Amino acid sequence: MKRPAWFLSCVLLASLAGAQQHSISQTYRRDILDAQTIAVVAYPASAAQDSQENQRARLEVQTALRNWGKYQVVSEGANPDLIMVVRIGHAQTTTIGGTTTPPPVLVDPTDSGVHIGMHRGQNPPLSRTDSSGASSQPGLGSEVGSGDDLLDVYLGGTPLPGDARNPTQYPLDQPPVWSYTAREALKSPKIEAVAQFRKAVEAAEKKKP
Repeated sequence: MKRPAWFLSCVLLASLAGAQQHSISQTYRRDILDAQTIAVVAYPASAAQDSQENQRARLEVQTALRNWGKYQVVSEGANPDLIMVVRIGHAQTTTIGGTTTPPPVLVDPTDSGVHIGMHRGQNPPLSRTDSSGASSQPGLGSEVGSGDDLLDVYLGGTPLPGDARNPTQYPLDQPPVWSYTAREALKSPKIEAVAQFRKAVEAAEKKKP
């Protein structure tokens, strides 16, 4: 039996709605709009291939943010106002002997030149669950085994002036203030997740008194 066209349209709209971004919460609008610096970290992965893909996504997101120009991209050890966590989606998560394989050396372009090597062990951990200090482990229950790409935005450890929050050493243990999850949301060159975050920020700016 054929389904009516309106039913199929509703199913299509429902599937598209799952990939749409949420607007910025009024609670965090001032924090996000007044922020000046942002750090991008890759979600830690057990498999070498997953780690490499997450690190590559981190670099591409950094480039997209620099092209936007709204925020200054800094390292996570520089007390950023915002922290963005990225993770490439996989239907299944692979582990290697229960240990974490270090990410390969990647080229990280910066405003002052090119930085080679992604060793981050000198930076303090951003979450209590990261005991090694080599990578930042988001504290929320992210769908690690999901096939969708993930981009989460967190407030930095140091509150902006007028913010009622207390300073925290572990900002990623707090819930994200904005999140976007969709298939290939971190795929270059468009990087839809960053584009959606920009739309949300610009929409919030129009409502700013």
